[in-house]
Amino acid sequence: MKYCFIINPVSGRDRTRKEFLNNLQNVQVEYQVYETKCSGDAQNIAREICRQTAEDGEKVRIFACGGDGTVSQVINGAYGFDNVEIGAVPLGTGNDFIRNFGTVESFIDIARCIDSPSRECDLIRYSACVEAGSREGFCMNMFNIGLDCNIVELTESIKKLPLIKGPLAYMVSVFVNLIKRKGANLRVSFDDGFVHAGKLMLISIANGCYCGGGIKGLPKAVTDDGYFDVSLIDYVTRRDFIQLFPLYAKGVHLDSPKVIAKDIISYRHEKSLKIEALDRSLKLCVDGEIFECSSVDFGIIDKGFRFIVPA
Repeated sequence: MKYCFIINPVSGRDRTRKEFLNNLQNVQVEYQVYETKCSGDAQNIAREICRQTAEDGEKVRIFACGGDGTVSQVINGAYGFDNVEIGAVPLGTGNDFIRNFGTVESFIDIARCIDSPSRECDLIRYSACVEAGSREGFCMNMFNIGLDCNIVELTESIKKLPLIKGPLAYMVSVFVNLIKRKGANLRVSFDDGFVHAGKLMLISIANGCYCGGGIKGLPKAVTDDGYFDVSLIDYVTRRDFIQLFPLYAKGVHLDSPKVIAKDIISYRHEKSLKIEALDRSLKLCVDGEIFECSSVDFGIIDKGFRFIVPA
């Protein structure tokens, strides 16, 4: 077995990264360390590692050391290779995918994780129409369109300000976006023929439950059930959203009598989906990375990768 660590050197907090590097010195196996230098580097490095080890007939464990974006890139690079298992060292600010399996503390303990068992997890495949043609890839955790996407985009800018980091940056972004109340104008087409056409506050397509550093927006999502979950929230008033958000953050909103009475959320389990912008384009957030497209198709890949979970 070969062990590799792909580290995003600009991800997360210095203290967390130093703790991880100290823990790494206590690991009792030989390993190789790679540092990313630019966007997309983690995906390219992972693919080359998988290619070389596959040619050598060797199994490999690749640990993505960063936030959800780094883990997602490594999974995209490793997809299609049978000799690889993916681990995550949560050095980012959100670290949402790992929350489906355990705590940040358990995943940061690399001596505990290094030989822990792996689990099969689904992937969501996407194919988007962009200005330059098309863009395809895989999502491990969640897509966000509308308010959630706008919050992620603004959070990245706010995190660059002094003294505003992590969850605080996210909450400031929520407040600012609540004032703007932008949403998205979309056509959403489901396999059973149901179509939503019009403005939404947000729509999320998810393999995991969490986004935004622990917001449990899709509480019924399961990472290995062969479906992705879809949550559509109507273009509600600011008052309704303020009442909804604490319930949404805790993942108890679907059972709230107020939410049920107002019928403002549609929650579904799907294997495929198509979303089209009714305006010129939409912003799509894929595991924290944002780009613009005019339409996007989603499909499920059952048991698309193996993920290392602390024993």
